Amino acid sequence: MGYLQTRQAVKQKFQRSVTISQLVQKVGRVESQKGATNQYLSAGSIQTIKGGGMVNQLETALLAAIIQRGGDDTLAKLNVDDFANINNKKVFETVKDLWLKGETISPSSVYAANPDVNMADIISMDDMVLATKDEIDKMAARVKNISAIRKISKLTADIKKDIKANIDAKEIKTKIFEALDTIDTDIQNTKIKSLKTILLETTEWIERQFIKAKKDDLMLTGIHDLDYYTGGLFDGEMTVIAARPSVGKTALGLYIATKLAKEGRKVHFVSREMSGNAIGMRILSMASGIDTGRIKAGKINDAQWTRLAHALGEYSTSNLIVDTESKTPSDIKAVTKEIQAKDGLDLVIIDYLQILTPDGRHNTREQEVASISRSLKSLSLDINKPVIVLAQLNRNAENKRPTLADLRESGAIEADADNVWFLHYPSENQLSDEQKDKFITCKRNNCRYMEIHIGKHRNGPVGMIDVIFDPGKMRFIGFTKDDV
Repeated sequence: MGYLQTRQAVKQKFQRSVTISQLVQKVGRVESQKGATNQYLSAGSIQTIKGGGMVNQLETALLAAIIQRGGDDTLAKLNVDDFANINNKKVFETVKDLWLKGETISPSSVYAANPDVNMADIISMDDMVLATKDEIDKMAARVKNISAIRKISKLTADIKKDIKANIDAKEIKTKIFEALDTIDTDIQNTKIKSLKTILLETTEWIERQFIKAKKDDLMLTGIHDLDYYTGGLFDGEMTVIAARPSVGKTALGLYIATKLAKEGRKVHFVSREMSGNAIGMRILSMASGIDTGRIKAGKINDAQWTRLAHALGEYSTSNLIVDTESKTPSDIKAVTKEIQAKDGLDLVIIDYLQILTPDGRHNTREQEVASISRSLKSLSLDINKPVIVLAQLNRNAENKRPTLADLRESGAIEADADNVWFLHYPSENQLSDEQKDKFITCKRNNCRYMEIHIGKHRNGPVGMIDVIFDPGKMRFIGFTKDDV
């Protein structure tokens, strides 16, 4: 049967079928009397979802309205999973594909592009649904809301099965967080924005930063030159601190964590490399100025015990949360969101990327690392807070100043990161005469002359700064004339 014949047959069939007013009576309250389209906007009760019939009608009405307009930017805000009916899924995918290609959208062009779709219901609605842009958005929001309810209903059923199967509570909790992240109930929640909207949001952001700066409330690392060039840490950005093993990346991560926690910031520090006890010793060393070796060996005199007691009192009430249990990005995400929901959160630090276990299976190590990297970047955007990720450099970075190409096992880290800082302990033969003087001075004082290379800075300059690292006391300080 050809397109025109199908259209005529459907029209005849539809004249004998249920009227719009009858459909509305089955659905519920009519929100507006303007146009037939609005009569579908009340579809979406639990009973309706279980029955399925009116949901199909709503989906079909939405697709018919979009096709009648020759396409609409609402298509960008919808996903194929938002549709319950299999044929509606096919129609949506075909329409969206035509729209993205800039091709003509009509019932006949949709059928021509995909003969597998059944256009009968769409053609039935075609003459009835005359929708404005606002009405299409409302129908789309309704479809997404029903989709969300459907997903929540499935999640509830899955959880009941897991409970009956005695699945570990932590696994169930992670599953819930992951599932909820995929549920988008707001049609307006889209990354597609007009330039006007973006500029207004940017202006508001600048204003907030201005107020923070005036109040001395910027999130700074505490290393003066680094903060000067980077502006500190920013919401939604992932910063990678990379170094070879035993250079000091964990020490730098802890230094930033304790500095900000001491200022009252809520910091979630995730470590898969060290125990809680080892982290505690490092923090006490940093706070008391007592060498970690002495603390570990228990060689503490009375005066040092006093300093330790003072450090303990200082940090016992801090907002630093140490997490040594999270193994995967989804574990970290679940714990992070729980902390954020309960007490608020300012910063997440993860030590370190390559030691995490990826979610799911991957064919190569590069794919595993890329998956972890993308998940952590997604975390920074989801919570809209800074995320610092420590990472290892490959062996090519030995005995030379590191570059982005030295990030171990995946170029995805470079792509995902907003900022990349390399921590480098240079050998004397790599230094200029001026740097050698600093190097020697540090050595005399049992410190390390080190370099932080800003290898990537999405919103600013790259370059190198000098720092002093005291490995015994786990302290970093900016290099000025008065520091040594």
